[in-house]
Amino acid sequence: MEPIISEKTAQVLDILEQIESVNKMIATHKGDSFMQNQYTYKKQQLIQQLTNKLKAFDINPSDLAA
Repeated sequence: MEPIISEKTAQVLDILEQIESVNKMIATHKGDSFMQNQYTYKKQQLIQQLTNKLKAFDINPSDLAA
């Protein structure tokens, strides 16, 4: 029996959920530049991971520009 979603898709969804959580933490720590910088750095790392995972779907960052 095939899984409902592929492992590649699950990994992308996981990263998106992590970015969503980090965004909430950035908003929570508004006014605390140290903590905001920490979470912003984490978000940048997650975006890089997402970019790499999207390549498996033949999607490049330039494809996402509106």
